[in-house]
Amino acid sequence: MNEASPVKGDDLAVYTLLELANFAGVELTGHTITLPFQSGEGTLKQAQVEPGFHISCWDLQLKDSLTVNRPARIPGQPRLFQLYFILTPDQFHINGPSMARELRFNASMETLFESGDADFTYTFAPGRAAKVLVLQLHPDWLMNTFGQDDTSFARFLNKMASDEKAFVFHEPVSLTLQQSLTEFHNHFISENRDRLYNKARALTLLSDFLYGLSLRSTLDNSPAAYYEEKIRAVEDILRQHLESQLPCIRTIAEKVSLSESTLKRYFHQIYRRSIYDYYLQLKMEHARHLLEEKQIAVKEVAYQLGYEKCSSFILMFKKFYSESPGFFRQKTLLNPGGV
Repeated sequence: MNEASPVKGDDLAVYTLLELANFAGVELTGHTITLPFQSGEGTLKQAQVEPGFHISCWDLQLKDSLTVNRPARIPGQPRLFQLYFILTPDQFHINGPSMARELRFNASMETLFESGDADFTYTFAPGRAAKVLVLQLHPDWLMNTFGQDDTSFARFLNKMASDEKAFVFHEPVSLTLQQSLTEFHNHFISENRDRLYNKARALTLLSDFLYGLSLRSTLDNSPAAYYEEKIRAVEDILRQHLESQLPCIRTIAEKVSLSESTLKRYFHQIYRRSIYDYYLQLKMEHARHLLEEKQIAVKEVAYQLGYEKCSSFILMFKKFYSESPGFFRQKTLLNPGGV
């Protein structure tokens, strides 16, 4: 991968690199910024995988808030898609005219995909760890790499690349992918990086995401698109019951005027997991929030989330995060500024 110079183009990572250099009072001479002590700590790195495909990696903790404003692509300039894997989503909020409201993430990790066709504002929270992996791709590279065959996937990519409409798409990262993303982020930000490894991992992440998106996209007139609004309403119901008993699936289906089988089928197609698996993930993410932000005792969190036995909550938390809630809370108390 070519690391001689920063990525060129109207993408948020480039503006982040420039704004960060100005914020820290350092001169931008290459593909990496390391913060001086007075501004915070951490690094932002970029590298070219292939012409038209780049990786950026952010691992920062700023002492003061920083807002980056990325203007929309100027008509006639090349388009550039951005795929963000946000490893610390509670440290960010994003705004722009293509979003109905300011985007504040709720999951333990989030995926954000946007077209670069609208003004985009991103804010770093002060004193908190900010870790993001960004894949940037030019439509021509995308079509040359994935869009040559006469398949539904290739036709989806062709429509996405040719459509001039601005879009922003986001969803939680699956539990199976979270550890892999963390490992890739840490490997990329390290000094001893294996370029072939980075290229293979980046291509796998990109192809898996795009294929999953194609399965539930309105560009293919997928039946799931018709039900998407109802399925999003189901997600709201799940979030409303994180501290109370969740209604049975049949009751939830009746609330959104769907059959139980239809609800299960399209919920899984859109979120790529069952309703109860997704609900448990939301519940454990809420538990992390209570332990970290509210600093509530483990027993109180278990009670607040509706667990009759604290031991059951502890086992479920360890299943999701590979550490006990007590250890997580103690670690947070010892290091309140971030990871």
